[in-house]
Amino acid sequence: MRILYVHDNCYHGGGAETYLFSLMELVKESGHETYFFSTDKVKEEKNNSAYIYREPNKNRISSHISHYYFDFGVYNALRKWLKKVKPDVMHLNLNWKYPVSIILAARSEKIPVVQTIHDIRVVCISGLCVKPDGEVCEGGFGTKCLKTAVYPLKGIYIMCYQIKSNGIL
Repeated sequence: MRILYVHDNCYHGGGAETYLFSLMELVKESGHETYFFSTDKVKEEKNNSAYIYREPNKNRISSHISHYYFDFGVYNALRKWLKKVKPDVMHLNLNWKYPVSIILAARSEKIPVVQTIHDIRVVCISGLCVKPDGEVCEGGFGTKCLKTAVYPLKGIYIMCYQIKSNGIL
């Protein structure tokens, strides 16, 4: 089987990266072909099994839009990589950067997608699921989240407010 792993970070950093790179080695040892796609702000790298797409420098607003909504560069680069490696499945490991672009690229090439969820950011943009008053947010995704003001722009405000007011920064 040919498996393409997609991850937000191309470096060994934390638990999600340790898990991914160990998984890729185990899968490879089992006789499957593994490929990798990621993005980086500094370098672009491409070889037979990995493609690291260099993200262009953008201002904060356009960077936010491309990260959370759609980025043509990532979409087009991933589509080309999908056509080259022809994976049987795409495994999204940590995908809070460029999720729409990546999923639409897979869909356009008719590649099935599985995803490993490592943190709560998929449903809570703050990643904390806590309201400014310290109460646990049980709003969930969608309209309930909008009512509790945790998603999307107020979520960023709440997250920054919590971090500053709790002395984390």
